[in-house]
Amino acid sequence: VPVNVAGYLLFLSESIHSSSSSKWVKLFVQAQDDVLTLVAKDEGDTDETYSLSSCVLHKLSKEQEVKYGRNYMFAVESVMRKKRLLFAAENQAELTRWIKYLARGAMRTYMPSVDATEVPNRRGSISKMRITQQPDIVVEPVGVGDDEWNDKYQKAMFMDESTLESSVQKGLTISMLVGSFLNAATHITQTIVYEYALPTHLQTVKKLSLLDDNGQTSDEELFYHQGMLFRLSQQPVSEEDISPSDERRRTLAVGDSIQHKIAGHELRCIHWAQQASTAVYRSQCENQDYEHPYPICTPLSCITDLNGFRFFVLAVPPVDDERTLAYGKLGPMSPFVRNDDELREQLKLICRMMNLRVHDVDIGNGLTERIPAGSDFQAHNCSDNRGYLMNLSKAAPPDLPIPETNQILTHQLRPEFVQSYSKPLSSDSFRIELQHMDDSYKNDEDCIKAATYLRTHTIPQFVAALDALAINPTDSVSLASAMHSRGINMRYLGYIFKMTSMPHVKGLVLAEAVARTAKHVLNQAARSISRKARAEMMEAEKRGRSRDEDFKEHNEKLRTTLSSRLLDFLNLILGMSDESDAFWERMMLPLMDDKFSLNLELPKRRNVALHMSQLLEAIKHHCAITVSDRNDFDFSLKDPLGPNDVKSFDTKVKWTPNDQVEAFSIAERGEYFLENGEDARGLQALNLSLSMHNAAFGFYHDKSKRADILNKISLAYFNCGNYKESIEVAKKSLLLVPVYSMLSAQANMVLMKAYFRQGLDNESGNAFNKAQSASKWSAGPSHPFYLELLTSLADLFYQRKHFEDATHYLELALTEAKKVLGSKHSVVAMLHSKQGILLATRGDSKNAVVNLKTAIDLFEKYMGNEDLTLNQAAMFFSLAEVEAQGGHFEEAMQLAIRSLRTRVQLRSKGHQDVIESYIQVARLFENMENLTDAITNFEKALVSLKKLKGDEASAHKVQVLTKRVLHLGVRNQTLSMRTMLQTKMLEHPALAAGSQASQELMAYVLKLLYITPPSTYLESLLQHVSAVNGDKSMLPQLPSDEEFKGAAPTPAAQLACLASLAKEAEVEEGDQEKKKSDLMMSVGGGEWGYENVIKGLMA
Repeated sequence: VPVNVAGYLLFLSESIHSSSSSKWVKLFVQAQDDVLTLVAKDEGDTDETYSLSSCVLHKLSKEQEVKYGRNYMFAVESVMRKKRLLFAAENQAELTRWIKYLARGAMRTYMPSVDATEVPNRRGSISKMRITQQPDIVVEPVGVGDDEWNDKYQKAMFMDESTLESSVQKGLTISMLVGSFLNAATHITQTIVYEYALPTHLQTVKKLSLLDDNGQTSDEELFYHQGMLFRLSQQPVSEEDISPSDERRRTLAVGDSIQHKIAGHELRCIHWAQQASTAVYRSQCENQDYEHPYPICTPLSCITDLNGFRFFVLAVPPVDDERTLAYGKLGPMSPFVRNDDELREQLKLICRMMNLRVHDVDIGNGLTERIPAGSDFQAHNCSDNRGYLMNLSKAAPPDLPIPETNQILTHQLRPEFVQSYSKPLSSDSFRIELQHMDDSYKNDEDCIKAATYLRTHTIPQFVAALDALAINPTDSVSLASAMHSRGINMRYLGYIFKMTSMPHVKGLVLAEAVARTAKHVLNQAARSISRKARAEMMEAEKRGRSRDEDFKEHNEKLRTTLSSRLLDFLNLILGMSDESDAFWERMMLPLMDDKFSLNLELPKRRNVALHMSQLLEAIKHHCAITVSDRNDFDFSLKDPLGPNDVKSFDTKVKWTPNDQVEAFSIAERGEYFLENGEDARGLQALNLSLSMHNAAFGFYHDKSKRADILNKISLAYFNCGNYKESIEVAKKSLLLVPVYSMLSAQANMVLMKAYFRQGLDNESGNAFNKAQSASKWSAGPSHPFYLELLTSLADLFYQRKHFEDATHYLELALTEAKKVLGSKHSVVAMLHSKQGILLATRGDSKNAVVNLKTAIDLFEKYMGNEDLTLNQAAMFFSLAEVEAQGGHFEEAMQLAIRSLRTRVQLRSKGHQDVIESYIQVARLFENMENLTDAITNFEKALVSLKKLKGDEASAHKVQVLTKRVLHLGVRNQTLSMRTMLQTKMLEHPALAAGSQASQELMAYVLKLLYITPPSTYLESLLQHVSAVNGDKSMLPQLPSDEEFKGAAPTPAAQLACLASLAKEAEVEEGDQEKKKSDLMMSVGGGEWGYENVIKGLMA
């Protein structure tokens, strides 16, 4: 294995954080010390570096290389940054050199073999695996004692991953342990909340009695039960809460909001640090310099929300502040401890992985220390021989906090954004106590630039992708996931609302902002009621006259009050009345402006501006409320919901798996495999994801995530052609979700397609109707899901060759697209192109031309975007085919050349699109009897096809085009020469069927045809045969290293063989028109399916 490797490579980046380019660039790349560096091309630009320990290495298969039109390809995927780097080497030796080095440091390696399940690595501790067959693993239920949560969790996190089986075992073990923890945390949370208005001696879980720094009883509400620590994230209860003043209400609202945010930051940053520490530990296990890597851990933790209460729940680690602290400080005035060099070095590597900057802090006594982490970080060296990172709520840099506000505590950049940003950032930016440090200005300036980049680049790119339907969220979960994966905070909903031009995006964003504001108001109201009840209990306890039965009755009254107020609140939000109007004007709209910078003036009839059922779905998700599953709520009434419509007010729990663990990483890649056509791998990954989700969240009331995974599994089975299994899985999904939800709509759409393929048209039609009604209820009439539904049905009829029905549904889709997206949207252009191709298939060339020209005109406005420009090139290709079918070869040639020029400019020369365009131009020249230019373009296609080694489809095309060129070469000769080739040469004895000589002759000729242009080979033989004393040395020869048994055939025999191949092409020419039609459908229009309609739109 080389010590390092460097050199120029062709490079292409695919990222979810920004628009991916389809343009390959030549870049200097180097890898050393397990770090991959992309050297910036221009001065002033920053080099990009990637730690290989958090990267997955892929050796691309031949099928994948064909997709990109390159040979010798590999990819490096950064798991932390969610970015995929594609590289193409010059030759096999160069590829092998890169693969050998990168495989040493990468966390995983996937090779294109279909048999092996693992590749042993240098030390054998961490395996480089490929998914081929998921082992059948059974993990016993986890029994955990009160003091065992942390120990069992940390042992599970460091379980072996050397084989696929052990990785799956580890993932399921972690999931089952976490599931037990989350289940226990949920029940304990419910116990604390439901007994909140009881005195201490009647409570099952009692508040800890703690002392503050001054020796007084602390107001902090902490609970310890079954080995778990529960921190209530809100302001303490006071006697004032019986009848609070306006000032008290404001203080509580602000204080509670800050505490809620801090708890969320803590959980998010613990997950972030855990990912980084796992990546560092993996890297060190691979590196011989680290014989016994020191494990740095984060505690098992989660957040639970119920009735406005938020708890940060922690499996208590063996941390004993002063005794175990090895790095950091215990409080603002405490000394900075740094007494463990090994732990400090580990922390430095972890922070580098998190993209955090080393910076100066004041450690007291006039001394300065350069630290890699935030000044609030704590690292503890504990008795179990593990290090623990604690106090991470301020790990993420602030997001432009307004001075003299609490925003430095509440407004942070998301870890996903920090991780992907081009420069490391300081956790301590904008900290007043560090403003006197020498590097303070630089730290703040870089943080300002990062926050500005988020606003001016990341968010606009995201909105552009939303508007182009490249990202198509359907509900609160998918919208939040799309934003968070790109590092966009939910507080930027107002930015998105103002930037987007799509009605369905505005509707979704507005419903999300209203629902989140409603959650804030509802939680605040629920806490106020609970605070009042607890304050009244405390007052009664002081008087000493109440019995235990009185306290229990008082506590039960609190539960009843909360239930009735919940119904009142929902009707206040969703109904129409003077009281509701006042509530929206005085409470909701100002809060939406404050939280999301969303300054709106809604009409009194809010159901005109808001799709109320979509809002109800969003509120149900955010407030964990279950209501009746029906679609006939009348939102024009004062009280659209009745007493029996609210079924439950449940607990929400938050925990995120560590995708640096092998099993979780495989599970997360399920969708990626499916998008790249690897359905078998995708199924395995999704099934693993389902198993681990069930283990962790099997107890949970909300089954939407499970249904989402089942929908993806069902779609994967459909794509594999297993329609029966697809139907069974979709039915399981439908049992888990409300009938009128987007998950139900998505499951029914898969059912529609699977039933249709099985010939069950009635069942397919019923599924179509259910999908339509569910989507229009939960996502609104303007959401393009209905467009997808119609297009999918058109696809199905097209595949059945029911072109009239396909045209009908495609016309409906086009009408719907113009209505919801606007007549100039790129998807409208794509649908026009599909309609044009469909009409051409039906023989309606006139209307086909009209639709294709409309598509081309619509694409003109997107000429600055590479992907959409390539789509326009595809339209030129298709229109050229239609014009050629009508005999308009001049017009077809102009269009074909425009398509070819665009593709050559934006694609690699070996890309299939470029090859097919050369073939199209060649065929047009052939039809126009310009055989010389036809041969030239056919041979340009041949040059690229021959480079796609190992691809059977390309090898077949090489044979077909080679015969075609020979046929045209013969046609291009004089009449006498053509007659000789077509008659006498075919009678040559060397062509005797079945003879050993004929087989050897064909083998020799084919070898030469592979390395020599067919036209050149043919002309050289003709010149030699025509000459009196031809010089054989001037003929094409096999290379010296090419093996061939026997003597070289005579020139006449070789010429006879070429004439025979040319004759075969003439016989095959009868099927030419069908081939042209197939070519038009397969290349010009793209694959027939909705996903490919929007493929290539702005990402």
